[in-house]
Amino acid sequence: MLKIGQAGLIFMVVATVFAPGADALDLNGTDIHGFISQGWLKSDSNNYLADSEDGSFQFNEMGINFNRELTDRLHVGIQLFARDQGDIGNNDVVVDWAYGDYHWRDCAGIRAGLIRIAHGLYNETRDMDMLRNSILLPQSIYPENWRDAFSRLQGVGIYGEIIPENAGSFSYLIQAGGIDVDNDGGVAKYLEGQLLFFDVKEFNIDIIYNGRLEWNTPVEGLRLGVTGFTIPEFDITLKSNVPLAPGMPAGIGATFDIDPFHGWVWAAEYTWENLTLSAEYMNLKIGGSIDNILPEFETTSEGYY
Repeated sequence: MLKIGQAGLIFMVVATVFAPGADALDLNGTDIHGFISQGWLKSDSNNYLADSEDGSFQFNEMGINFNRELTDRLHVGIQLFARDQGDIGNNDVVVDWAYGDYHWRDCAGIRAGLIRIAHGLYNETRDMDMLRNSILLPQSIYPENWRDAFSRLQGVGIYGEIIPENAGSFSYLIQAGGIDVDNDGGVAKYLEGQLLFFDVKEFNIDIIYNGRLEWNTPVEGLRLGVTGFTIPEFDITLKSNVPLAPGMPAGIGATFDIDPFHGWVWAAEYTWENLTLSAEYMNLKIGGSIDNILPEFETTSEGYY
């Protein structure tokens, strides 16, 4: 893959090995699937994702998951996952998702546990390299540095599909729960790069509400969708890494109060034989303040491809 962007010219190579569904190992009724990919990065100016100017193999991911149908309606599963992306991940093994799913009717089901966040068309399947042609998903919608924070929530969701006559089908998902953001992960490193004089000590996130509405239209191969999220209460504990002013030495604590923080992604995808065309537009609104250091602000960010 050749990518032109902020890093200049970057060359990416990824080899992927996986156990597809048809060849999944069946152990006493438990399906076991696995995948592993190893990439290499090389850029001609600046570093992108890792130390890519010198060439880097710090670009890999691997996972193994276990799924079992306990009854005709009840399904359970878990996936263990590890990745390395420069100084993020470092191949630490995490529980990527783990939940129980009770499919009561086509129009209503419930799942609970560690479940995927719906964001755009592909966030729920982004860990499966074999499902996409591109090495990276479009970074304007799916930034890799935010992936560890915006992949999953721990909570509950309801979902279903409604099939009106001659109108295709509609699927929906509504879920709520908590998210755990690593104070040494990609989001923290991004904020530290923006705030300059502060280190991130802790994320305090009350709850996230998330949903998706998708329309598989009567036009064969065409689907339209919208996803959204909102976090009503969100603050970050900071610590200054340099003296901010006379009488304010390094190590002064501060709180970054964020309100509001919500976003939407509008999406369309058309598939014809082996060709897939997709487009997405994201609108994020974020505001807040840092004690008496940074006055209250509000800004809107847009991304699209």
